[in-house]
Amino acid sequence: MKKNKLIVSVIIPHYNSPQKLERLLLSIPKCDDIQIIVVDDLSDKCIDIYEKLQCEYKYVEFYCNTLENKSAGGARNIGVEHAKGEWVLFADADDFFLPNAWNTIRKYSSKNADLIYFSPCAVMDGTLLPSNRADYYIETIKRYKLIPLLDNRLAMKYTMYSPWSKMIKRSLIKKYDIKFSCVKFSNDAMFSVQTGHYAKRIIAVNKSIYCVTQGKQTLRFNPDPKQSFIRKKEQSKVERWIETKLSKDKCNRVKSIRTQSMK
Repeated sequence: MKKNKLIVSVIIPHYNSPQKLERLLLSIPKCDDIQIIVVDDLSDKCIDIYEKLQCEYKYVEFYCNTLENKSAGGARNIGVEHAKGEWVLFADADDFFLPNAWNTIRKYSSKNADLIYFSPCAVMDGTLLPSNRADYYIETIKRYKLIPLLDNRLAMKYTMYSPWSKMIKRSLIKKYDIKFSCVKFSNDAMFSVQTGHYAKRIIAVNKSIYCVTQGKQTLRFNPDPKQSFIRKKEQSKVERWIETKLSKDKCNRVKSIRTQSMK
């Protein structure tokens, strides 16, 4: 029997949350055209449960972050090294894909695009009540879909820092050797900006395939001085990189958009 073409590789960094990881795995169908890659970021809790998952989910590829620094970015880079799908999807272990997501993913996998943005949804972890965590992403995609003018395009390509709820051509990542930063916070900012920049053909979709959760341990909502310092440092790196790639006018537009998004 001929195997289906490997359409997408789903890359999942994991750290100390095997029960939530299982919820995510259950939201991904076991199919020949989907490669599932989990990279453990040196977990130190619930190891027995994680090892049980490895035994139960034989079709999932499990790897370990062997780098000195713990970071979801480093784990994602390892996942990319093992990816074989035409497209790459990134998912966080505490999030999940929505029902019918894979029908949508397969439909758009045949589109002539480098990067496809989907409108995410967001809930509070535990209660599954609505959260505002994804509001900026939802509104940005909606504006671009409605009016694909320059500022709306710049907003999508250069200010949506999270890697989830996007389909990215693996060939794009490989061609430009795009990597995540190996830092604890904001490790996805440079990767997302670079994939946005190098993607010549982009599509915005007002359908949701992915649900991001907001919990008490969500890094973005638990700021501390160390986190703020690292985030600002990464943001400065991103801004300097953008300045080398865009005109002064476009750089100023991106800065203005970013400033407005933080209000």
